[in-house]
Amino acid sequence: MPNYLKFNGKVIDEYSSDNYSRIEILDLGYEYAYQVVPVQLSEEENLMLEDVMERLAYRIKPEDLLDGCKLERALEKWGLNGKIIYAVKCEVAGYSWLEPLMADEKLEDIQCFKAESQIKVTHSDYGLMQTNIVPSSGEVDRIVKLLAYRGGSAVSIFRAKEDSVILPTGDRAALTFRSEISPTSSFTIRKFPRDPWTPTKMINTGMITSDAMAFLWLCIDAKLPVMIFGPMASGKTSLANSLAMLIRHDSSIALCQDAPEMKIPHENILNLFERRSRTASSSGEVTLEDLLTHALRRSVDYVTVNEVRGRREVYTFAQAVALGHGGITSIHAESVEAVFARLKGYGVEESLAENIRILVETGLFIGEFNGKRVRLRRVKGIYFQFNLKNYRPKYNVIFKYDSVEDRLEFNENNNYALKFIADKLYLDHASLNEDLNFRSKFLDYAAEAKIFSVNELFNMLKKFRRDPIKTIENLKSMFTSKPSMERRILILADSSEIKYCPRCGFQLTPKLTVCPRCGFKLYSKLEAEIGELNSNLR
Repeated sequence: MPNYLKFNGKVIDEYSSDNYSRIEILDLGYEYAYQVVPVQLSEEENLMLEDVMERLAYRIKPEDLLDGCKLERALEKWGLNGKIIYAVKCEVAGYSWLEPLMADEKLEDIQCFKAESQIKVTHSDYGLMQTNIVPSSGEVDRIVKLLAYRGGSAVSIFRAKEDSVILPTGDRAALTFRSEISPTSSFTIRKFPRDPWTPTKMINTGMITSDAMAFLWLCIDAKLPVMIFGPMASGKTSLANSLAMLIRHDSSIALCQDAPEMKIPHENILNLFERRSRTASSSGEVTLEDLLTHALRRSVDYVTVNEVRGRREVYTFAQAVALGHGGITSIHAESVEAVFARLKGYGVEESLAENIRILVETGLFIGEFNGKRVRLRRVKGIYFQFNLKNYRPKYNVIFKYDSVEDRLEFNENNNYALKFIADKLYLDHASLNEDLNFRSKFLDYAAEAKIFSVNELFNMLKKFRRDPIKTIENLKSMFTSKPSMERRILILADSSEIKYCPRCGFQLTPKLTVCPRCGFKLYSKLEAEIGELNSNLR
């Protein structure tokens, strides 16, 4: 087992991810920390655990050992208590001491870059934090081999790295083994949501409004390509997953991904994943560009990609939407202009690039809620590109985020965009506004009625397609009134504005003038110039 440090700080959040171990979020005064309190077994329970582990292979069928439910039922028949059953499941069918982190749905990343150092995690609410877990070199070796095995692969001195191991949970692990290519074994696990993001979930969290989601829904029906852009961890893929849910249930969809991040409930869907070569050569490798090319031969209505990163896949996606397919994807960029600059750099002809009409910008903010610093994802803007010349786009701002009010505001001066969509759907202006109003009400009421699960919302979407008025009335009857108190979150700063202390690297908001961790004073530019002048005079 690894070494568990004991932090001294104020507990600001506490929960259990697996019903046995305990997770504590602590405020250390200068940063937040993630503390795991593992299950404690008595000496007698440890002896019983050893005995159970020795007898397992003789008393339980091999195919039942890796099935957590069957294993648990078998162990219950032995008369074992819950703690021992949990410990056995972690070792045989789970991820050993890593199980509490793997079971925590609030974690987005788990990082162990080196043995004998604290594991770090990225929490959906509190951001990057150090944990109290310090694994030895042997423990990191063991967990790396276990992760590779769980993903149907293997690591060794001969094959010292695995770039993309897909675990049974759907998460993706990157691994290195021993000291062949890094100081010690290491691993990074990218965790994907167990319960996929839905439009109502996003509306409930405040990332997007029902009006904005209704507008994007209309764009998807009109088969206008949607490209989501923004920095890392700003919710691009989650938003893409939500938008893909709004595609008509009777449409055919090709979902091309490098890893199974996105999950949508449509029946007529072609799920395609990359296949990485297990050897040094590229023989047998199937890239995202190969998947997109294959999807275009399958007569699908929509082509959805979790993220386009390379020249060939961007070009193929642009070709797909230019041929009339609807499309949803994401890309790393800082502005609308930067998106088209990247398309130019990837060699996408302007005649293809101009088909990217709807652009959605996401952002990551640092906020304050109930006295706690939290991370907030917000849609910062929705844009309609109507003219592209020399890769310089002209566009309407349909929605723009107001950080003071923490709300996505609708811009009334977007007649060109609405007219374009109306022509695509063969609607007049009045009918388009009525349709938008119905969709917005449906999403608002569905979010208020707490219809967040994928299947429940998808079934409700089917009913809405058939009879909008009746469906909205049914939703209204599911709740009596809106909550009396609104959730208010103070937005402190855009994450791109967050600075770091030059001495200790602590994350700082623009309001801070002294680092709370090391006391380093942050001089303004004017103060720095005065200090330099005084130094020269002396």
